[in-house]
Amino acid sequence: MTTLRLLLGGLIDYAGLFPPAGLSMAEAVRLYASYRRGRSAWALGRFVLPAARLAEFSDVAGALLPAGEGAIPWLVSALVGPDPARDLGEVLAFNARHARIDEGRARVDAVEVRVATAEEVGAVARVFDDFSVAYEVQARGRETEDALDAVQAAGGMAKLRTGGVTEEAVPEVSSVASFLWACAQRRVAFKLTAGLHHPLRGEYALTYEEQSPRGAMHGLLNVLVAALAARRLAGAAGAAPATGERGEVPSIVTSILAERDARAFALRVSGVAWRAEVFSSDEVESARATFAVSIGSCSFEEPLSELGALGWQV
Repeated sequence: MTTLRLLLGGLIDYAGLFPPAGLSMAEAVRLYASYRRGRSAWALGRFVLPAARLAEFSDVAGALLPAGEGAIPWLVSALVGPDPARDLGEVLAFNARHARIDEGRARVDAVEVRVATAEEVGAVARVFDDFSVAYEVQARGRETEDALDAVQAAGGMAKLRTGGVTEEAVPEVSSVASFLWACAQRRVAFKLTAGLHHPLRGEYALTYEEQSPRGAMHGLLNVLVAALAARRLAGAAGAAPATGERGEVPSIVTSILAERDARAFALRVSGVAWRAEVFSSDEVESARATFAVSIGSCSFEEPLSELGALGWQV
């Protein structure tokens, strides 16, 4: 497997229902089906939707879902709202429906939920104990540290929102660096979502509207390579304590996130490089499997086409 496929394989969870794309269910499902058949299907992850819209998805997806004995189901990540128990019922009903031989195959195997405190993490973990759970936290403050400790204790995954349709929705480089470093020290896997349509950090339109405001956005390559650096340095520092202070974020993590020069990144047969730092293919494969697990994006084509334009052929 090439280094690029190790880096991007199954990375992009498709969130076309959400801004700035904001597609209808029918259009998002149709596009996801086409991506699964396309040449870049190897980079495609789950279909993302609110748990409250699972029944709508079932009705719309219909004949597009794989069917029959041995069919490989579409994997779905469901966003949980303020009533986790009710959403669990929706998820279980969905999975039961699509396990039947006379229905198209799909399965919710992961859920995502916004949390503010360690107590909320524990409450969701008890409800969704049979699922992979991504807990969306803020990238700052003592409560975030406590929430990440709880995510670690629950065996869950952390999630950070890295963008939005306004400039204020995009967290600072220092905040994303702190999140990556905190996750690396706790050995907690993470998912990032929103605002990662472009390979490199830079100034871009924040929506697809003709008169869209512009602002700084994080880059897909930046966050992935910064995660490699954070994971390597946290491993070199040894196992972190279960709780307490973790120290300063290494400057290299912040510098990679802030990088805007495409020439600073290089794809090699043996790994991925940022300036003089080289991360081996083994490091990339391990990090993707256990640390930098996925990216949520309302566009599947945009980040891949822009990577191709930079010479990272996908």
